[in-house]
Amino acid sequence: KYLEATKRNKMFLDKKGVPIIAVTGRDSQDLIELRERMGDVADFDILIGSQGGEIFVRQQDGTYVRDEVHHGLTEQFDKDNIHLACKEFMTNLPNKLSFMQRDTDENISLYTTDPDAKQHGLTTIDRPLPDKVLCNFKGNQQEAEKLKQDLEDYLYSRGFTQNSVVIVGTDGRMDLWDVEIVPMDKLKAIEYLTDAIGMDAVVAGDGGNDLSMIRYGANVGIVAGGAQPYLQNGIAAHPVIKQTQHFTKLLVRNPSGTESPRVFHLPSSQSRDNEGPASILDVEKIYHGLMLLRSFSHNN
Repeated sequence: KYLEATKRNKMFLDKKGVPIIAVTGRDSQDLIELRERMGDVADFDILIGSQGGEIFVRQQDGTYVRDEVHHGLTEQFDKDNIHLACKEFMTNLPNKLSFMQRDTDENISLYTTDPDAKQHGLTTIDRPLPDKVLCNFKGNQQEAEKLKQDLEDYLYSRGFTQNSVVIVGTDGRMDLWDVEIVPMDKLKAIEYLTDAIGMDAVVAGDGGNDLSMIRYGANVGIVAGGAQPYLQNGIAAHPVIKQTQHFTKLLVRNPSGTESPRVFHLPSSQSRDNEGPASILDVEKIYHGLMLLRSFSHNN
């Protein structure tokens, strides 16, 4: 169902000449495997992977080439020392924050030589992720958000000033959280692209790790139908300035402390017939029609 909706979405935007950027927490190897499964449907113009740590640009021959300028901004990720700093930070959080051990260099080495490395202490036999430090945190949403801020502040005080901390409910839960320390998050990757190629963006998503990207990274943010509660709650928490049938203007407090109005689409129904890519396509068509009407009005 989602694959077919994604295909319709891509066809609609291709006809309008709108470039499509796929933004995901998956790493580059996962993206390659995903494209192999999805075929032409996954031939997006730009792929952003690893929560924003990787960017690949589609070439005319259909291949993807890594954005070397962006790579230069992220390749200094000091994973070993960040891991040690997180261990120090964890001493004040007994039984609440735990590492997913697959991310230690020892386990990465073991995994390379033994795909069944679970016996060596890995919590999973998934492929290790060398550009992330992964933890799990047990607590409610308020505690998780405080942890994110405290961990960001602690890493900054230790000299790790260019990294991002991402939290997302494990499998959509609100009492267990994946905590990821990455060289760049989705929002920073979107900001990098808007600066690099001078584009205006409409950003859509349904996961908790999409919150900052949708909240700050676009002219219009679309919360897809069936989105995780953390994402919906995070957007809906802002004061409403104006509301129409399809869009809501909210007063958003920016990371700098300033406030600015931003436009969002919030799902009004949780019907499973209109989730994910299908709901995004519906909003894109409405938005495109409104932009045409606005352009016509300005020209006349």
